Amino acid sequence: CSSDKPLMDDDGNCHACDETGRFYVGSNGQCSEVCSNRQKVGGYCYNNTCSSDKPLMDNSGNCHACDETDSIYVDWNGQCSEVCSNRQRRNYYYCSLSDCPANKPLMDANGTCHACNKTSNITISNGSKCNEVCPNRSLISSTSCAITQTCSSDKPLMRTGGICYACDTTKAVDVGHGQCISVCSNRTLSPNGYCVLSCSSDKPLMDYYGTCHACDETSNIDVGWDGQCSEVCSNRQKGGGYCRNKTCPSDKPLMDSSGNCHACDETGSFSVGNQCSKICSNRTRSPYGYCVLSCSSDKPLMSASGTCYACDTTAVVSVGENGQCSEVCSNRRKGGTSCYNKTCSSDKPLMDSGGNCHACDEMGSFYVSSYGQCSEICSNRQKWGGYCRNRTCPSDKPLVDYDGNCHTCDTGETLRIFMGDKCSEICPNRVMTDGYICVKKCSDKNPVMHTNGVCYSCSTKDPIHVGTGECEEVCANRTKKGDYCYLDQN
Repeated sequence: CSSDKPLMDDDGNCHACDETGRFYVGSNGQCSEVCSNRQKVGGYCYNNTCSSDKPLMDNSGNCHACDETDSIYVDWNGQCSEVCSNRQRRNYYYCSLSDCPANKPLMDANGTCHACNKTSNITISNGSKCNEVCPNRSLISSTSCAITQTCSSDKPLMRTGGICYACDTTKAVDVGHGQCISVCSNRTLSPNGYCVLSCSSDKPLMDYYGTCHACDETSNIDVGWDGQCSEVCSNRQKGGGYCRNKTCPSDKPLMDSSGNCHACDETGSFSVGNQCSKICSNRTRSPYGYCVLSCSSDKPLMSASGTCYACDTTAVVSVGENGQCSEVCSNRRKGGTSCYNKTCSSDKPLMDSGGNCHACDEMGSFYVSSYGQCSEICSNRQKWGGYCRNRTCPSDKPLVDYDGNCHTCDTGETLRIFMGDKCSEICPNRVMTDGYICVKKCSDKNPVMHTNGVCYSCSTKDPIHVGTGECEEVCANRTKKGDYCYLDQN
């Protein structure tokens, strides 16, 4: 760089020492070595000081006058009131005017000053001034200061954002800090603060969102912490923000722990404590303590959640610690919290560790644990690591993979096979790579096989990991060094 612009940034551009701003010079670049008025921080070359007419330095090294109306980002360790007595920190990182000038009296949340006639909504800090400094503006939420709009007499209700509605609209209107009852006497504020139609005498109970309900509804009503309950419905009581029934009607006598009423023949499970069969003789408590319909004689086995099963189901049924198993199904046994088949049928003689029964010729492998049977009952299978897997496959799919699934010889899949299983001996068009991967042989066009089974051409520039595979044997222009096949250098 020249003497008048001795500072070079990381991109090779030259700068004068007195230029404003910061420049990235990298960890090895020069800064104070060529410009004594600058210093390097984190790879950036900053001004050391600003001039007296612009003494305030932002986080990027630019200098600003103290009377600028914008809020200046100085980060947490930058100076603010120390160099500009008319400014103060705001939100930790910004340096803003302590008071805005008369032509821009409205201060936003970051401390920037705005004119009152700015058309966009201004986000201010909670509790900051809006209408007090700009009479033409008003709060439409606790932190949004907008130009005040007015509605016509036929639609006097204003939603936040300035949209007007008639008093008889069925919508719940978010008026923010605006008017509701004062402009529409037929409306009231819901517990969540929306302006809604008042409830009628036949449906006097208002929920949190402004919907009206009858007192004799059997479900719980979410009224929020501030909503009414017994004040308008003497047959109900409030608990945890919900308005609940005190008692249930005769056609729905069963009250759950949330206060909802249910009929005795209703499907599903309910938490009702000890009042289950006492109120509804056709119901009982499930192993998990829920009130459910009792099981029938053709499906006497109840799961922990209350579902009923036949004794001859092949599924493993979770009955919980206290649930019944052999007590209702003599052909089953309990293990842990599950109810299993004792034996499997002749067409599905193989039982996995979960009690499920499988045919010997099913593809795949099944976990039978180290104690379970495998080849003892299925001669075409073998056990390894607790899994019972196929050992032989049919002639149309003779190739067995690691998981015991059968495949044709011309499958395009790269197959991981079990140690000791065959590959090319069964499928002459395939070959075994290092790591027991059985893949199709490579073509003459791409004759070099990577250990992962991918084939490459002889002209491939990068070294190819072939392990114990061929290199010079298939490519005269390549040489094998260790486990890699390299392209010869001319």
